[in-house]
Amino acid sequence: MKGSGFWVWCGLVILAWICVWVFVDYPPSLVQIRLGVNFWILRFLAGLVLGGVVILRLGKLGAISSLLILISPLTWGLIMTRPMEAALVGVFIAIFLERKWWLITGILIALTVLNWGKTEIFSALNRENVVREVVRRISEEDSLTERVSLPINIGRLANNKLTVAGLAAWRAMIQPLDLESLFFQEISPLSRKTLVIFFWPTILFLFPTVYRLERKMSLALFFGWWYFLITPGDYFVRYSWLMVVLAVLIGSGYQIVKHDTIRSLIFILIVYGWTSHLFDFSKRPDFWLDNRPLVYRNLYLKIGDRTGNNVYVTDLIGDSKRYCQYYLGGRCDKFVFGIGGGREFQKGDWQIGFLGEFVGRDFNNKFDNQSKMKLAELGWRVTDGFKIRDSVAYGYGDEIIMAQHE
Repeated sequence: MKGSGFWVWCGLVILAWICVWVFVDYPPSLVQIRLGVNFWILRFLAGLVLGGVVILRLGKLGAISSLLILISPLTWGLIMTRPMEAALVGVFIAIFLERKWWLITGILIALTVLNWGKTEIFSALNRENVVREVVRRISEEDSLTERVSLPINIGRLANNKLTVAGLAAWRAMIQPLDLESLFFQEISPLSRKTLVIFFWPTILFLFPTVYRLERKMSLALFFGWWYFLITPGDYFVRYSWLMVVLAVLIGSGYQIVKHDTIRSLIFILIVYGWTSHLFDFSKRPDFWLDNRPLVYRNLYLKIGDRTGNNVYVTDLIGDSKRYCQYYLGGRCDKFVFGIGGGREFQKGDWQIGFLGEFVGRDFNNKFDNQSKMKLAELGWRVTDGFKIRDSVAYGYGDEIIMAQHE
């Protein structure tokens, strides 16, 4: 794919994704609100940095690699919800193409220090966590009905700090190797909620490059793996550097496969997967994206001009006050953020939150009509509410209730 064809594909892909995101109208994330800049400006700047590097720099190395990144839902998820991380991916690509490994190493060391203690690998190596796990294992072994008596030295081979820390660290280190998250995320049922990275036919172009992996690409894969281990938060953000390296490898695989019919067939399957996902994404964005910004937008829009002695608003899923200030401005000074605490309610008070915050937490996150009937018994008259697709506050249900105390 050369010349004008590459630019046409880039233009079509960018236009399609922009139309989908404008149609979806996904609200700003808490990170974007905290920055205090118009979120569409942030998205535009992030897209300019990442898209510019992908098209103008990476496109010279391989058009297929560039297009794979452009069509990836992960790329646009970063731009629209995590613009700072999107810009960082653009910086990584630029440095990666210049082969300035020392600079990438310096960035990763700085990120390791900033994120220290925030991911699984740090928890695995935390001494207190390791000691707690060893004590738990020994206690469970001692509580067995049918004891298995082993010499203490043999038992210590499995239940000691070094073994426990090693096993936990190993589990954390192999997380990035999850092929389902990398190549089969659009195929249900999903093991975890995250954005699609590559559409499954792309894995067919990865195989030819495995046996001829160059040293510099091995180092790049190591950097992507390192970034995953030290980055907290959503999985699609953690996979972002690995996506770049794998896209380059897949692009190389495309060049290795010389049979035009096979290449065209796989490319058609990739385009079909992308267009199908675009349609699915536009119809149910809440299936793929973090629902917390959607919850708060719907919640504060429904509050409207309701007045009362007090207005109590949930803060279970993030900085509710910051979202309130974004949507309602100065009116938030009259709200109380946080529900519960055994407070006494007066007639006319409003409470807006998850059903479980009214009737009590359920360990299994199961609430039915009987749970709603308890609201009247507690003196609440339900006036509005809405359902949530995913459990963003597990144990408190998947429904937001707006009620007034009588």
